Order: sequence, then C-alpha cells, then structure tokens
Amino acid sequence: MSLVISIAPYWDKFSRFVHEKTLRERIIILLVIVVVVYGVAEILFLGAHLDKRERQIKQLNSLVESNETAQQEVQALLDQMKESRLVMQRQQELLNEKLNRVDQQLASAASGFIPATLMPKVLEQLLDNSAGLILIKLENKPVVQVTDLDADLSNASGINEARGSDTGNNEQRENGPADLMANSSLDSQATVLYRHGVELQLQGSYLATLAYLKQLESLEWRFEWDALLFDIQDYPVGMVTLEVYTYSTERDWIGV
Repeated sequence: MSLVISIAPYWDKFSRFVHEKTLRERIIILLVIVVVVYGVAEILFLGAHLDKRERQIKQLNSLVESNETAQQEVQALLDQMKESRLVMQRQQELLNEKLNRVDQQLASAASGFIPATLMPKVLEQLLDNSAGLILIKLENKPVVQVTDLDADLSNASGINEARGSDTGNNEQRENGPADLMANSSLDSQATVLYRHGVELQLQGSYLATLAYLKQLESLEWRFEWDALLFDIQDYPVGMVTLEVYTYSTERDWIGV
C-alpha cells in the first residue's frame, strides 16, 4: 500500500505530462513505453532461454570436435593395421621361401632310398635267392616322423642335415607373428620326412644272415638296418631278428 502511495505523485506528474502533449507526441511516448516493456520482458523471460540455447550450441560443437578426433584415431588405427598386414605378409613370404628350401633338402635326403611300398617285396625276393635262410615273420613297424627320431638316425646319409633344417624352420614358424592362419598355412605346405620300417624274423645260420645283409647293401636302392639279434637254437642254426628301414616323404604305411 505504501508503494502505491509513493508512486502516485509520480504517476500524476506523468499523466499531466502526457496530457500536455500533442497526439503525435503521445503516440511516440506510447511506442517508447512498449519498447521498454518488451526489452524488460526479454531480459527477464527470454534471457534464460537464450543462455540454455548457447550452452546447447557449445555442447554440440564439443560433440562435433570429439567425433572428428575419434575419426582421426580410427583412421590412424586402420593405417597401422594395414601396415601390420603388409609386414606379416612379407614375413610369411620369407617363411615360405625357407620352407621351399627345406622341402628340397628333405626330397634330396629321401632320394635313393627304396620306396616304402616296394621294400617288403624286395626283401622277400632276396630271401628267395638266399640259401640257408627261412622267413618266419615280416611285419610293419610304426611310421615315424624324422623330426621325432632319436640320435640313432644320424647314421643315415643326409638325414641329420634335413632334420636340422626342418627343426629350424619349425622354430621360425613358432617365433614368427602370432597369426594362426599363417602358421596353419605353413604347416599344411610343409614336406615331412618319414621313416618306414619292417621287422623280419628269419631262421638260419649267422653266415647266411651276413650274406643276406651284403645283398641288401649291394642293391641300387638304399636301406638302413639295425637291431640285428641272433638267438642260437641248434648250432649253427638260430633265430634272426632284423629291422630294415627306408625314408620317404609319404606317410602311407608299407603294404605287406
């Protein structure tokens, strides 16, 4: 109430001031009042909305910058992945070249040995031509990879060299890039040398057995024999156990 009373004198002065003006001046005063009221309303009611809009614009700009940064990081990652694939591809090519050299060494090591499928027939034919020996039994030995054999294979011509090369190649594949697909591809392409063997049980004299071994060594094909056991039964006749081996890049068992 006191506020209304304090404003009343000013309002009376303003009213007299307006009534003293012409119509044109009154219109101008009215327009000024409208503009002032609109300005105050905009400051009071629209200012908060404008501030909120400005904050939203800043947030949007920040999101745009973050998106651009993320795109740059993704592109950098894609470039690194592409470079890594090129490096791995080159490493695989080098490994393939080494693998080819090992394949040639293995093929060279196996050359000259009698084919595994022919060995039983050749052994039997030699027995037919050997006096004083009777074949009691001939059976296959398990096929073994050269890389899994013990040091007793070092007497076979060329086997140690091929074995060392193959072992080195395996280590290279294990220490290479951890790409399971590349390793699987190399393993599937690798040439492996296998040892095929038969065990013969013969009946005859020791001298007849030595003559049989000399015939084996005189053949055009190469053999490896060991585990010669001679058990005397009725002198000079005894039971002879002999193991004969050949090497091949084929895993197939010997057909007896």
